[in-house]
Amino acid sequence: MRPDDEAEFVSLVESCSGRLLRAAWLMTGSAAAAEDLVQSTFEKVYVAWRRIDRAAAVAYAKRVLLNEHIDTTRKRSRERLVSEPPEMGWLDQEPSSAAYLVAALRQLTPREREVVVMRHYADMSESDVAASLGVSVGTVKSTSSRALARLRSVLAAEGDSHVR
Repeated sequence: MRPDDEAEFVSLVESCSGRLLRAAWLMTGSAAAAEDLVQSTFEKVYVAWRRIDRAAAVAYAKRVLLNEHIDTTRKRSRERLVSEPPEMGWLDQEPSSAAYLVAALRQLTPREREVVVMRHYADMSESDVAASLGVSVGTVKSTSSRALARLRSVLAAEGDSHVR
């Protein structure tokens, strides 16, 4: 990679790594998994750097992050065997804490979680999310609507009075 290209790539990493890490954490619910997801995202962006339009580099990185998460989710088994049921300690936490939100997001299906995080946290347009997931815009709209309704009911059931 040329020094100019490398400087632009480093600038991209510095400018958007925090936001990508937070989005990855919201999708995965795990700090370690989020770091791995962002690392593999930047690896793919680095490999494709010569082909990427610099004006759309952040959007490209967001799309790669989503695609990487989808690939990772598909590769893992949907079921995880554990010796004991998961703790429900998040119910006692303040509604404003990030852990509370992540626990509520875990109540969604992986597809619903991806749509909500990319649409409302990563601020991707419906058409960008649809293109990334390989579905129609209508599917993104209905999935988002269904997921937000489920989040509202989960949060309302736990006494979060400011959710409507």
